[in-house]
Amino acid sequence: MKKQFFLATVIVLLTSCNHANHDDNHHHDETTFTLTAYIDSLELFAECTPFLLAESSEIIFHITSLNTFKPVHCDSVAVQLVVEKDLLTQTVVQPMATGLYKFNIQPTVEGTGKLGFVVALNGRKKCITMGDVTVFSDELDACQKAEKRAVKCATCVPFPKQQSWQSDFAIEQVRRESFGQIIKTVALIEPAQGDEIVVTAKTNGVVTFASNSVFEGKTVVVGQVICSVSGKDFADNNLSVRITEAKNNYEMTKLNYERAQSLVADKVVSEKELLVTKNAYENAKIVYNQLVENFDADGQRLKAPIDGFIKQIFVKNGGYVEAGQPIMIVAKDNYLMLRAEVRQKYASLLPNVHSAVIFNSVTQKKYTLEELQGAVMSYGKAATGGNFMIPVTLKIKNKGDFVVGSFVDVFLKVRSHTDAITVPNSALMEDQGIYYVFVQVTPELFDKQVVRVGATDGLRTEIVSGLTEEQRVVSKGAILIKLAQATGKLDAHSGHAH
Repeated sequence: MKKQFFLATVIVLLTSCNHANHDDNHHHDETTFTLTAYIDSLELFAECTPFLLAESSEIIFHITSLNTFKPVHCDSVAVQLVVEKDLLTQTVVQPMATGLYKFNIQPTVEGTGKLGFVVALNGRKKCITMGDVTVFSDELDACQKAEKRAVKCATCVPFPKQQSWQSDFAIEQVRRESFGQIIKTVALIEPAQGDEIVVTAKTNGVVTFASNSVFEGKTVVVGQVICSVSGKDFADNNLSVRITEAKNNYEMTKLNYERAQSLVADKVVSEKELLVTKNAYENAKIVYNQLVENFDADGQRLKAPIDGFIKQIFVKNGGYVEAGQPIMIVAKDNYLMLRAEVRQKYASLLPNVHSAVIFNSVTQKKYTLEELQGAVMSYGKAATGGNFMIPVTLKIKNKGDFVVGSFVDVFLKVRSHTDAITVPNSALMEDQGIYYVFVQVTPELFDKQVVRVGATDGLRTEIVSGLTEEQRVVSKGAILIKLAQATGKLDAHSGHAH
């Protein structure tokens, strides 16, 4: 009976017969044709010898994940050839290698039909029609038809699937997307507001660190005692004396207030006198409690105001400070501010800046603003003094790759209503100022194509001419194709067990 298949995007390429003399001694195993389909994040690629009536034809089937570009392990794969009403099928459970299956089928009916595969993955089956095929009764006719339909690609570079599976390799379909003007600049990394707090001395004295492990970069938790400031050995402004005086004053005013409370009912103490003693008591209590809370006999106890790390220390252990003098900075740097400056000619574009690409030249990593959970915070309405540049401020989440005080390259992306064809920067190759990409002809055959480039946002580049949306380009591993082209020693069938 006739089998129904799910239609997929199909590419067909036939490779002509490889023979020196045009005689009748053709061998159809020297001629192959390929079919390619894309469905559900899978790439299906089949290489077949021409189908001859009552003779064995070989099919090599590859299945690749478009997410990882690695081979896919299937529960089973079945090939189905439908010619007229005749259904020929064969199922393979054990692959030659992961993602690589070999079939040998012997057509029993001559004519035009369809070749498809049933792929079983995780208990579910997918039926895919790969394309139209013809079963010939004459070998010479099959070879001649193959030659007529063959794609001429003298400049193509073969790169076998099994080799691409073992490499850092990827393919991307050319896409058209919104791509506005790019403003390239440099930004200074600064701490976000509220992410840095200065710890200051509240009294005169000598600084004593809480332990020998207080140093810049040390992690601290909120409420942790990190140092103390003591003036107990000083003749003047001795904190211990101040605490004792405050305690004595508090206790005396408390007794006076309690005595006044007991005498006011007998009219011995007036209401006015009671209020005066109450006010003195409460003032003394506030002073005493504040001293006890923040100080002890050894001096002021300084605690970490936030969870974070010690960014900078201004005073050495044992150094003298005065009240109000900064001792250290505690920071958490969960978020960072990028302060960029752009030329005045871009002033009209700044309201339309909606995203950015940040490039850290130290780690050689690139991030989009969205990857860093960032946002464009503001842009200047006037040039900054002295350098006539306009500031633009971005906020990003610190992933640990950024150091406050350093610089990063920033590509500001301006919102646009026009579309452009773009490719990843990793797809572009350059030779003496000429840019080119490798376009996929089949999953194992690639052609060098010269392109004219436009603007770049640091991750993707606009292609002004040279590509169409239907094409697929090598987006990762283009250098491998270039090396294969340079050596010219790769066999398109290497890695296949024919």
